[in-house]
Amino acid sequence: SSRSTITLGSGTELKNYGGMSAVRVTDGAKLIMESGSKIYDNEGTAHPAGGSKGEGGVGPAGAIWSQTGIVTMNAGSEMNAESEISNMKSRAIYAEGGSVTVSGRIHDLIGNTNMWQGEDGMAIHLRGGASVTLQNEAKIENIFCTGSDVSAAVNLVTQSNKFNMEN
Repeated sequence: SSRSTITLGSGTELKNYGGMSAVRVTDGAKLIMESGSKIYDNEGTAHPAGGSKGEGGVGPAGAIWSQTGIVTMNAGSEMNAESEISNMKSRAIYAEGGSVTVSGRIHDLIGNTNMWQGEDGMAIHLRGGASVTLQNEAKIENIFCTGSDVSAAVNLVTQSNKFNMEN
């Protein structure tokens, strides 16, 4: 609900998640990734629990799945590295409505044709009126898509989405 907040503090690591996402926020709930927090796979492996579309499955959505939630990835500081999502065969952020602000780093993602909605939007996939802002500290790098006719680091599915880049 809109009163719920998940905070990944500095030094927090979520790794090798299975299923559709490592963190899911809905209905105005907030996810804050503080400087120095990470979501990653230590070997860049596909996710066994949600990595397959077989038997009626839909595959992984992304490390963060926001359904009208509010997601913030903070920049680094002198004491801490930036927040980051990295080293996965999956998407970083799947945003359905709500807002996402990225000041951290998204890197070293490899496409997985079993992902929900295919490989489009490997770093960020927007739909359902989502609003995403990449602040000037944000870094998206080393994003590789495989097996798709159309692949992109950022994908906007419907007309009502907003994507902003600050400098």
